[in-house]
Amino acid sequence: MSRKTLNKTNLAALGADRLADLMLEVSTGSAEIKRRLRLELSHNLGPQELAGDVRKRLVSLRKSRGFVSWRKRKSLIKDLNTQVGMITEKIAPEEPTQAFELLWQFIELAPSIYERVDDSRGEVGDVFRDALQRFEDIAPRAIFGPQTLAARVWDAVLDNGYGEFDGIISLLAPSLGDAGLTHLKALVQAYEDAPLPDEREDHAAIHFLRDLRSEDGSYAAEEKTRFIKYCLQGLCQVVMSRRDKDPRPLQVAILAA
Repeated sequence: MSRKTLNKTNLAALGADRLADLMLEVSTGSAEIKRRLRLELSHNLGPQELAGDVRKRLVSLRKSRGFVSWRKRKSLIKDLNTQVGMITEKIAPEEPTQAFELLWQFIELAPSIYERVDDSRGEVGDVFRDALQRFEDIAPRAIFGPQTLAARVWDAVLDNGYGEFDGIISLLAPSLGDAGLTHLKALVQAYEDAPLPDEREDHAAIHFLRDLRSEDGSYAAEEKTRFIKYCLQGLCQVVMSRRDKDPRPLQVAILAA
C-alpha cells in the first residue's frame, strides 16, 4: 500500500506536531470541524467537561430558529450524529446517568428540529429514532428512582406530538421495574379520571369554529379515550413480555389494577 494513502498509519507517521498544524489549517473557516475538535479536547479533560460542552450545543440547537436549507441539511445531520456519539460512546461509559440526561435532552430537540428542516427523506428522523434506541443500553446503568423515571416517561408520552418518544415505555421497562410500571399505570389512571379541560376557558374564536363544525366536545373525549387505550396496551405488552421471562405476582397485579 502506498505511503501516500490516507489511513491512520500513514497519518500517524507525520507526527503529532505536524498533524496539529494541519488540523488548525483545515479547521480555518469551518465551524463544524472546530466544534468537533473542541469536543475532542473536552473529552481529553474528562467526561464532565465534555458533558458541559454537549449540553451547551444542545441548548444552542434548541434556540435556533432559522430554516435549514437543503444545502445545510447534511451538516445538521452530521452535527446531530456527533452529539449522539459523544453522549453514547464517550460520556456513557463513565457517566451513564449524565449520558441519560443528555440523551433525553437530545430527543426533546426533535420537535424544534423537525419544524425548521425539510425531512421528506427521513434522514433527520432516523437520527432521532436511532438515538432513542440507545436508552436500552444506557438506562440500566443510570441511577434514577423508579417513580421519578415513571413520571418522566409519562410526561414524554403525554407530550409526544412528533412521535419522538414512541416506544420509550418498552425501552425503559427494565429500568422502571415493577415499582416504576405500577406508578406509570397509576399516572395513566389519574389522567383517565381527570375531567376534560373546561370549555368555558376556550377563546371565543374556538367556540365559533366548534359551532361551525357542530362539535359538542365528543372529539376531545374520543381522543383522550384512544390515548389512554394506547398507553394501557403498551403497558400490558411490556408486562406480559416481562412475565414470560420472569413471572412474579406483582406483575400480574399491574395488569389487573
